[in-house]
Amino acid sequence: MLNHAFGRLAAIAAIAAAPALAGDYDRIFDVVKETWPARDTVLAVCNMNDNQLALLDLAETAKTKGFSLMIMDLRADKDFARTLSGVMARDLKRAFVVLIDEDTILGVKGTRTNEWITRLRTLKGVPTVAGSEGAFKAGAALWVPASDKDVLKARKLEIERMDLKVPAKAVDAK
Repeated sequence: MLNHAFGRLAAIAAIAAAPALAGDYDRIFDVVKETWPARDTVLAVCNMNDNQLALLDLAETAKTKGFSLMIMDLRADKDFARTLSGVMARDLKRAFVVLIDEDTILGVKGTRTNEWITRLRTLKGVPTVAGSEGAFKAGAALWVPASDKDVLKARKLEIERMDLKVPAKAVDAK
């Protein structure tokens, strides 16, 4: 009886939290579509079990905005090299990366976030777009805050090295 009641409470809490997540990715997709129209695939790598709500929001927003979504499951730090190899074997010319902030391996405080961003950028020319300041500080090439009132920040030199256009309204973060 207690487990059943707890399960119901957990489900209600998850549903209640969903609207808070809604819209987190809207502006990211709008900026990418406007600035890099050839980049129509978003790549997210995270522990899928731990980040279900964020992935649902990402999937819904990608579908609504006309983007393809590639999600890869990374559950343990020991699987990083294998996951990275699997991603590197793919054609990523049309992709950009979005970090799931809460992920313990590739999130804002992840153990491998900077390495992940650096390898995808230098070896495959894939930019990482941040939805939070923490993800930008972790090494993302572009920070797109959720509000139109907030300023876009870009690492212009890194973006130009990937032969991509820097968004017009972006401020160089160097």
